[in-house]
Amino acid sequence: IVEQARDIGFTDKILKQIAIAVTELATNLVVHHCVEGMISASRISNCQGEGIEIVAQDRGPGIPDIRAAMRDRQSKGGSMGCGLGAVQRLMDGFDIYSRSENNGTGDNGREAAGTIVTVHKWLVRRKDSRPFICSGYSRPFPGHNANGDSYFISDENDDLLVAVADGLGHGPDAEAASKEAIEYIRNNRRKELDRIFPEIHEKLRKTRGAALTVVHLSCLDRSLAHTGIGNIEIRMFPRDHSMPVPQAGVLGVGTLPRIKVATFPFPKNGTLVMFSDGVSGRWDLDEKPELLRLHTTTLSHLLIRDYARPNNDATVVTVKEATNNSI
Repeated sequence: IVEQARDIGFTDKILKQIAIAVTELATNLVVHHCVEGMISASRISNCQGEGIEIVAQDRGPGIPDIRAAMRDRQSKGGSMGCGLGAVQRLMDGFDIYSRSENNGTGDNGREAAGTIVTVHKWLVRRKDSRPFICSGYSRPFPGHNANGDSYFISDENDDLLVAVADGLGHGPDAEAASKEAIEYIRNNRRKELDRIFPEIHEKLRKTRGAALTVVHLSCLDRSLAHTGIGNIEIRMFPRDHSMPVPQAGVLGVGTLPRIKVATFPFPKNGTLVMFSDGVSGRWDLDEKPELLRLHTTTLSHLLIRDYARPNNDATVVTVKEATNNSI
């Protein structure tokens, strides 16, 4: 992770801070006997700035009292107890979610015990404020390297374009199909949505085909334009009476359905979640308002950790209105 941060351009002083933070996060996973613990890092460039994002997550045992755990020397696992507090002080952004009661493993529709920590270190922080933040997390079919899901996020001129593609099936052929769709959107993101889909449909005929959903969020009038073919679901919270619904079909296979672009108001302080069919839909954020306060990265990881199906690729992209305490 430190070498990854070095490649991004951080100074030696900041690299030492990142190294300490990662060490503390890893130590917590070991000392507290976590279940399925992992740490991942990625370079990010979004509406908040450019830098590195680090996520530490596990599936148990969880933290009974987060406030107490954040205070130095409050560990009950035999460590010095300064890990989480030190991480928060060293990094530019810090978000944590933990559940200590294990009511299930999560993949059957019940939330799992465990902890997710998201931290950011910014190389360049944007001076101009943006109204929305957006994060995505995607993982392949467990045990496979090729990921049949792909996603794309573009933040330009105060507008947000988000696309999620799911290649038919899984493995390298599914990956090729979804990447083909996303690459086309990347190169043609300024086109109207009803023009993009017929063109992608023709390009994907040489592949096994893919499901695709694209949304365009206008920050000026808080409207969301949506169109989708296939099994990419979209939800907005708080829930309204109307909700974007994709059309049945597969891009690149058979006859393309008539493309419909529907426009919806984006709710005040709203959260938008897009997810592939590798994630169960047996959750409702309106029933768990504490989850709506999480950073988009933490929420995306949480939904995949607890609701991803064990026999498919899985992707979640989350958009929410930025607040003063967004990390």
